Amino acid sequence: MLAKKQREKSCVFILTGRERINKILSGPNQIAYDSLRMNKDAFVSLCGHFRARGWVIDSQHIDVEQKMAIFLETIAHSVRNRIMKQKYQHSGATISRCFHEVLRGMLHFSKEMIVPPNFQEPSEICIHKRLREGPFKGVIGAIDGTLTSAQVPKSYQIPFRARGNGDCFQNVMAVCDFDMNFIYVQAGWEGTAHDLNVLTQTVRDPANKFPLPPIEGNHLN
Repeated sequence: MLAKKQREKSCVFILTGRERINKILSGPNQIAYDSLRMNKDAFVSLCGHFRARGWVIDSQHIDVEQKMAIFLETIAHSVRNRIMKQKYQHSGATISRCFHEVLRGMLHFSKEMIVPPNFQEPSEICIHKRLREGPFKGVIGAIDGTLTSAQVPKSYQIPFRARGNGDCFQNVMAVCDFDMNFIYVQAGWEGTAHDLNVLTQTVRDPANKFPLPPIEGNHLN
């Protein structure tokens, strides 16, 4: 009898990928945010949008929700493939295919979300009007840089080690308007690259298509 109880205690219940998604979506928003870095409504909406666009499709054994969760958990927590295959009970090859399918979809999604401004027909600022008054009068946007984790081959890691305990980062520059919409993003620079150098080199190269405002409009801030 004692041996039976010990065996029962040692049993580990492993959820399938579908069961894991159901648990996340049926639980409180905090669980979804901790796992996916977004609340349940946002996750469901994102999956529906990708499914409607055909960027990510339901497969025979794995649906869009699982694929999206695999992608989001991987990038949110820098999780390795071998960990994700244990979490979702799929092979490493399947996890990799799902990740890259969603990644390709995200490239399409970025073109919808990151839209260059039309300086010829300036849109009315809906929020944060106070930011355009006083010392910010005439400003059309804001630029900033941030460091994000990067997986880099060993032979290229030195310039990407910006700070931290030997971790690699990339310098990402983003531009947004005062409606808090992203209008430009430049990623891939080494973590040691200075923000000013990233901006200067990006603006100078026409291939980057940086949204420079017209000089005659006197919007140079």
